[in-house]
Amino acid sequence: MKILFAASEGVPFSKTGGLADVVGALPGALAAKRHSVCLILPLYRETRERFPKIKFIGRTIYTQIDSRLWPVQIWRYDVRPNFRVFFADCPHFFDRPGVYGPHPGGNYDDNDVRFAFFSRAALDIARAVAFQPDIIHVHDWQTGLLPAYLYWIYKADPYFSKVRTVFTIHNMAYQGNFPTPVFHRLGLPREAYSPKGVEFYGKVSFMKAGLVFADALNTVSPSYAREISLDPKFGCGMEGILRERAIDFSGILNGLDVKFWDPKTDKNLKAHFDKDHLDNRALCKSDLQAVSHLPVTSAPLMAFIGRLDHQKGIDILIESIVPFLKEGAQFIGLGQGQYQYSKSLEELRHQFPSQIHVESKFSEPYAHKIYAGADIFLMPSRYEPCGLGQLIAMRYGAVPIVTPTGGLLDTVKNTFPDPHGTGFISEAITPEAFQQAIREALELFQNKKVWSSIQKRAMTQDFSWRVSIQDYLALYESLLS
Repeated sequence: MKILFAASEGVPFSKTGGLADVVGALPGALAAKRHSVCLILPLYRETRERFPKIKFIGRTIYTQIDSRLWPVQIWRYDVRPNFRVFFADCPHFFDRPGVYGPHPGGNYDDNDVRFAFFSRAALDIARAVAFQPDIIHVHDWQTGLLPAYLYWIYKADPYFSKVRTVFTIHNMAYQGNFPTPVFHRLGLPREAYSPKGVEFYGKVSFMKAGLVFADALNTVSPSYAREISLDPKFGCGMEGILRERAIDFSGILNGLDVKFWDPKTDKNLKAHFDKDHLDNRALCKSDLQAVSHLPVTSAPLMAFIGRLDHQKGIDILIESIVPFLKEGAQFIGLGQGQYQYSKSLEELRHQFPSQIHVESKFSEPYAHKIYAGADIFLMPSRYEPCGLGQLIAMRYGAVPIVTPTGGLLDTVKNTFPDPHGTGFISEAITPEAFQQAIREALELFQNKKVWSSIQKRAMTQDFSWRVSIQDYLALYESLLS
């Protein structure tokens, strides 16, 4: 099978969130199954600077957007013989700081045209490099227009006539909805702007384009699929479309790159360990405390890694942990985001200077140290399509405490009432319920035998791409049949 991926970001070349982790891992996992895979990404300034092995293939094509033709140089990075990564190099759109904006969480004013251009350029690149796919798999609003371009512009083109498309929703809250005038810059026919097309409450919606025109839809966990189909709070206005396309819509749980995330071999750790050598994990905790300028003690160490925003429940987290800080617990946070949350965490740090460390500048090695050294990993999300943090935490023996939503429900087994649990799930998405879950966890933390049994169960869970790959292959094959 020949599978083309198009996405706005992908590890290790570019990343702002979990989308990049999936795009970085899924194509390689499919290639390992001997399928022919091609991934197309924008060539951002930072990507070019960080990866000198990316080479210009000597080919320039022209892609039409905004009533003109733009030159696109094609660059390539070979991962293995059946897995190639191509990059769309158009300095006007991509030679600038950041992926979506000059600062984390910011947006460029022309992101609509930037990613409309990329969606169409991806198809032109596939033709130029002679990669004729059976499946085109696109991700989130940034490439949502690609299925629309196939339907309206390329449907009579024999090169793409047999192609089937899959559109994956990684976060329904980010929809790429833009003012109506942008429609005239996209190069789509007038009839595409309708309630059955890309029009969404008087705006142009790139997310809706993917939902309407892709052959199959999926999201990144079964529970999140149910939530965004049934509850307007999660569906953000798109739930009706998903119900109409229920037969074409599924939830496939994200996998984890278990070679990259492996405490037995992780080069960032003070000591290596597995479920049968948890004593070595104590060395990782001491190392984490030391590098975080916290006292090296046996006090329970809680941690958070993620964006500081409303979705991640940072206000819930802050309110929940205060009583336990007063009792001597420690807390480490790593993440960037909204100013009010970073300010609140900083104020909490001043209140408990010897118990809290907060780092706003993301560091991959430091993140690994947190997963390996923290006793408890906190995820008080208001919604969570899948979540990778809890998967990594469990693999590294950091017991997760999560809220009852999305992929968190699909991956964490609640220790109360299940004696074979792998973590703790609060009864509700409130500070009171989350605080109670922390209280229950800390009570068991005092019993080292019980706690280590929870850690061992968590570490034996299989969150590799092995299962998910089979689900994706079944989805692709059903479309081709």
